[in-house]
Amino acid sequence: MRIEAANSRDDGAAVVLTAIRPPAPSDVPLAWPLTSGEREVVGPLLHGLSNAQITARLHRSENTVQTHLRHAYAKLGVNSRTHLLARLFQETYWTSGGVVGDAGNVEGHASGRSEHDRSVGLIRSPPARTAARLGPAL
Repeated sequence: MRIEAANSRDDGAAVVLTAIRPPAPSDVPLAWPLTSGEREVVGPLLHGLSNAQITARLHRSENTVQTHLRHAYAKLGVNSRTHLLARLFQETYWTSGGVVGDAGNVEGHASGRSEHDRSVGLIRSPPARTAARLGPAL
């Protein structure tokens, strides 16, 4: 989401929220210290497949898929599919000032996200200078 703000005539702020096309899901980052088997299982997970779908696609037992995921989670310091996706998002798309858009430009982000989102690294508060430019809360 791109956020644009401008001062209006009546000392307020005009804010426009524009949906942007999300980036394509990333492949497993090369920097992640995973074995080839772990990468083979984590890749489809990053694209939204369930364990059963990964099992069918790779012709592996569900136990093998779960074992590879458990080992990958341990190596990456996460404990769930959600945390793995949060780590990928943070390492791939997040910068200190916002989300990297399609052209590599940093896009602003909406405030008011939950503390849980901040705690898992999905949302960071904007710098004070950014918040100050937007003016008083609407």
